[in-house]
Amino acid sequence: MKIIYSSIRLFLVVLLGTVLSVSCSDDESGCGTPEITRVSTAQNRTETIAGGNMGDFIIIQGHDLCGVQSLLINDVEVDLRQAFITPAEITLQIPRVVPQEVSNRITLTTGGGSVTAPLEVSVPPLVVYGLAANEYALAGETVVVKGANFDLYAVTPEAGKVTFGGVVADVLYSSYDSVVTVVPPGIPDGPADIVVSGVYGGGTAIFPYRDNRTLLISSDPWWGWWGGDYVASGDTPPDISGNYIHVKREIGSWAWTEVVGGPNNVDGSTTKNIPADAMQNPANYLFKFEVNTLKPYSSNQIKITLGEDNDASTYLWPHYDTHGAWRTVSIPLNEIVKDPKANPDGYFIRFLFHGDGTLDADIAFDNVRVVPKP
Repeated sequence: MKIIYSSIRLFLVVLLGTVLSVSCSDDESGCGTPEITRVSTAQNRTETIAGGNMGDFIIIQGHDLCGVQSLLINDVEVDLRQAFITPAEITLQIPRVVPQEVSNRITLTTGGGSVTAPLEVSVPPLVVYGLAANEYALAGETVVVKGANFDLYAVTPEAGKVTFGGVVADVLYSSYDSVVTVVPPGIPDGPADIVVSGVYGGGTAIFPYRDNRTLLISSDPWWGWWGGDYVASGDTPPDISGNYIHVKREIGSWAWTEVVGGPNNVDGSTTKNIPADAMQNPANYLFKFEVNTLKPYSSNQIKITLGEDNDASTYLWPHYDTHGAWRTVSIPLNEIVKDPKANPDGYFIRFLFHGDGTLDADIAFDNVRVVPKP
């Protein structure tokens, strides 16, 4: 009997050794050497893709994709907790992280080995659209710089950088599309650039601050348009760039009250400086101005005209209230210019109060301009 028991015990030892040997030679899930046969989108599994954008969902297809130890896209590690893994597919989202080293490859490592596959990831640029409220904000004002991909480029209070005309401003808070900062003192007079910089290479974006490109009405000086009596300056409201248009009066229902206006032959007219492309392709441009409603613009109607003559299409500006602060208004130019046509001699321009309801007006305008869309 001892011989039989000894034989059985020897057999079990050998069997256990064989099992341990197999476990050590393969990964913990029993998979062999991994193989990637295709990378596809989540929407179309049958078509191989060469690249994708950050945030896209993709599927890595193949064999023996189990027991995953690490997954890199370029040198950025994918969070495996956020991936759905089977032996034949791995579904994941391309991380929103800018790589330090670009290999344009996926690198997959399992207990059975490593494998790579080509994948070129498009890194979106850092973009600045401008200041959220007032593009002519004064020094000391807290402002929000709007844009995109601030998170990708680490535009943070610790690592990011914002300058106004070369003068550094502190980053107070940042998110994907916003940076909160304070306009610093000491900015050079005149137009300047807002420059936002991140940690990673190429992470710089520029937007004009106090943009005076194609300035049509600035009141510095008044150049002869109708309504010269409305040109004002002072502390109520505080000026943001010299003189401004200030309408402080009662405007009767349907009273015809032209505040700013004039044809292209008015002495000193700046409308001839509008680029021909803006009037031919107005969808690519914006009509901007700063406004301050010390009392709400809540009745009557402001009509804005820009075109060949005073019969040109007119834009009805909706009621608006800035609560006593200067704010930038941005209107797609094609909502004003309905008949695209260039005229090197300039254009008719007008701000007109004409609508239903009596308005106790106390409203200021400045820096009327046409600029390209960012």
